[in-house]
Amino acid sequence: MAIFGVPKAHEDDSIRAVHAAPEICDLLKRMSPEYETIVRAPLFMHSGIKTGLALTADVDTEKGMHCVTGEVIDIAARLSDLAKAGEILVGPESYRRAAK
Repeated sequence: MAIFGVPKAHEDDSIRAVHAAPEICDLLKRMSPEYETIVRAPLFMHSGIKTGLALTADVDTEKGMHCVTGEVIDIAARLSDLAKAGEILVGPESYRRAAK
């Protein structure tokens, strides 16, 4: 899970997320052949992107671990669960902001 805006929010975090997801997906596709022999299956990514407010708490700042919760996290997870391999599902607010 990647969370944009933690620990510091930026006005364009949703745009960053929408642009980063295909780049990460492409990287995983390029890395897949190297790991297929180890895991005996191709690596695929499926993503859900949702813009909104989440509650955060520092768990271990030295290791960069944070606790996040909220409806936005739940909906992003549901979108990710609905996405097929290689597919990126984007919520309407994230889409609107990235489409500008």
